[in-house]
Amino acid sequence: DVEVSGVVVMSNATACLRGVGVTVKTGGMLTCAAAALVREEVSRVSVVCEDFTLVSGGSVNVSGMGYKAGATVVGAGANGYGGAHGGCGGSANWGNRLPYDSAENPTEPGAPGASKNGGGIVRIEATGKVVLDGTVEANGENATYYKSYQLTTSQTSGGAGGTVYISGKTICGTGSVLAEGGGGNSPEMPRFNTTSSSGVKGCDRPGGGGRIAVETGLTDGQFERLQAMGKIGRKAYDEETFTNRFSG
Repeated sequence: DVEVSGVVVMSNATACLRGVGVTVKTGGMLTCAAAALVREEVSRVSVVCEDFTLVSGGSVNVSGMGYKAGATVVGAGANGYGGAHGGCGGSANWGNRLPYDSAENPTEPGAPGASKNGGGIVRIEATGKVVLDGTVEANGENATYYKSYQLTTSQTSGGAGGTVYISGKTICGTGSVLAEGGGGNSPEMPRFNTTSSSGVKGCDRPGGGGRIAVETGLTDGQFERLQAMGKIGRKAYDEETFTNRFSG
């Protein structure tokens, strides 16, 4: 059996943690290396086992570790567009970045916004029981002035949420699984601090939601949140992609 009590970093796209039983204890974390510009260099958290347990206070976190800002990939934001993945990226017009990847078996990282990274990839493949009492996060990065009222001419925008795929014969727990898009600028402002119809000043372009797929024969738990939404913002797209496919 494998027990994780500290921080374990998976450094490349093919790394995989294997064991009969894998347990992430309180204070333990599974994560991966930094975001990358090309798909082959995007690392991931991959676990293949019989039973997987994520204890309360333990975490799997790949937020901001998908496509790096500046990557020229499908869904990438630029000039103030939010990145896309499971949902569209927010923008100041309707020419926003569009969704990609599979809903039932997602494998792709989140696309970046302008200067902000997308969320990374988590794959937990168990043949037996999965217990999720901790947190699993694959969120996109927030824009520079998210939740502030600061005016700016920057075209910063949120990265898209990444991928979380979990399979097991049974899945239970009270934890949370998130693949949210990063927030744009000042989402709580009534008019988003814009001074022109183009929204150049104080632009508010959040990232689209990521993708979460759960494949199981039986679920038994009251999860706090399973959420893959885009953040609220200027012409935000809250298109949530969540697949719960029962195979039993």
